[in-house]
Amino acid sequence: LDVPAEEHPILFSESPPSAQMAAPSELIWFLIRHNNAAMVKQNNYSVPFSKESFNVRNLSTSRSSGFTKLRAVDVQAGEKGVVVSVKKGRVGTQNTPATSANKVVINRPFRAGAKAVAAIVADSRSDLVDGAKARFSVIKRSQTKKAGVVKARKQKTKKNARKNCNIVGY
Repeated sequence: LDVPAEEHPILFSESPPSAQMAAPSELIWFLIRHNNAAMVKQNNYSVPFSKESFNVRNLSTSRSSGFTKLRAVDVQAGEKGVVVSVKKGRVGTQNTPATSANKVVINRPFRAGAKAVAAIVADSRSDLVDGAKARFSVIKRSQTKKAGVVKARKQKTKKNARKNCNIVGY
């Protein structure tokens, strides 16, 4: 080594090397772009879809991939509302995936919920706001109970009343 051992940045650093060195997202995308478990390929699609978590648009592109980005957003249905998950965006959180995301449950009326989703997503990835709001609206629509159409009762007419009558000669 040309550099003295005390001045070597990797040998004498406070943080472990795994936290310092992470593969760039472009390299990870290059390795998984044509073949991964979450990819949905069919002949009639121009761009393959993806069913991975933290992919709001469900497109298999480097921009919307949740595997490769340190900062990613996910919108899913929950028991009590819509769950918005945001990756923390730190390098050392890959080894603990359960704690690598902040989850917020949104159980508000539609407009207030859409505004809250937009605010949460804009803090981490402003390019995914429209996709997150679209996903929120679909989930919220599926969770609302429909008011159902009340069927009108059939009114008895004289003809039906005579058929149902048991009196002879009526």
